Amino acid sequence: MNSAAAAAIPMKWVGPLRISGNFAEAEIEVPLATYETPLWPSVGRGAKVSMA
Repeated sequence: MNSAAAAAIPMKWVGPLRISGNFAEAEIEVPLATYETPLWPSVGRGAKVSMA
């Protein structure tokens, strides 16, 4: 991902997530900012399962 992201709390890119709708159809990574850092791997696993 070429874009830079910054937040006052810890952030990590998770995904890929499948986005499908009227205006977009793509598989992308999204930023997840949280103080609960164990969410990062959990959301990443959920994203991978949803792609199967």
